[in-house]
Amino acid sequence: MRLNKDKYDSIDIMFQDEARFRLMTHQKRTLTARGVQAKVHYQHSYKYVWLWGSFSPITGHAFYWETPIVNNAIFESYLKELSQQNPREYKILVIDNAGFHACKNIEIPENIYLLNIPPYSPELNPAEKVWQWMKDRIAMKFFESIEDLQNRITETIQLMDAKIIKSITGYELYTKPFIEKIQIRNCITLVVGDYLIGKTNLLLDKDAVDRLVRISELNEDNKTFILNMIDMALRDFKTKKAYA
Repeated sequence: MRLNKDKYDSIDIMFQDEARFRLMTHQKRTLTARGVQAKVHYQHSYKYVWLWGSFSPITGHAFYWETPIVNNAIFESYLKELSQQNPREYKILVIDNAGFHACKNIEIPENIYLLNIPPYSPELNPAEKVWQWMKDRIAMKFFESIEDLQNRITETIQLMDAKIIKSITGYELYTKPFIEKIQIRNCITLVVGDYLIGKTNLLLDKDAVDRLVRISELNEDNKTFILNMIDMALRDFKTKKAYA
C-alpha cells in the first residue's frame, strides 16, 4: 500500500471500539482498613449510553462519538465523521469483528483503511484499555440521571490528553513496525532531498529513485542493511568532500 501524496500529507494508525456506560453503579476493588467493609451508594438500572472511540498510539489523537444504540448505519456515519477529522491524513483503523462492523453494505471513506483483528482476541485492541481507564474513574459513583453520567464521561474524556492515550495504547506490537516504516521513508526522503538541494554530487536519475522505492518494499532486515550502507556511503562522501 502506497500513500497518494497528492491526497494525503500523513498516515496514522488508530484503534476503534465501542463501550456501554450504564447508570448501574460500576463496582471495583477498593482499599479499606482490615475488617472494614467498603460501602457505596448503589443503584440497579439498565439505562445506558454507548461511547465510540478511536485512538492513535502514534500521535495521541482521539475521536469520540456518543450514541443511544449501535448498528451498521451508525458505524457508517461514525467513519464518515472520523474521515473529516484531518481529511488529508490516511487512517489505518484497527477494529474488532462486531456484527455491526460488517462492511459489505456501507460506504467506507477513501482516507480510511479498516484492519480487523483476529476473532475472539480483544487483547489485541488497545482501545479496550482506554475504556477500562475511563470506567475506573466513574466506578463507585452514583448518578441521578443519564445527563449526570454523560457529564461525568465528558469530564473524564477531558482528562485524557495525548500523553495518556499514547501510554495506554502504545503496544509495541503495532507501534514498532509502524514507526520503523516512517523512519525508513524519512531516510529515503533525506537521501533524495540531499540530491535535490545540492548537498551531494550523487546522480539520482529516475532509475535510481525507483530503486530507492523498491528498497522500501524489502523485508526489514534487508531494508535496514541497505539503508545503513547508504548512510555510511553518504557520510564517507561528505567527510571526504569536507577535507578535500
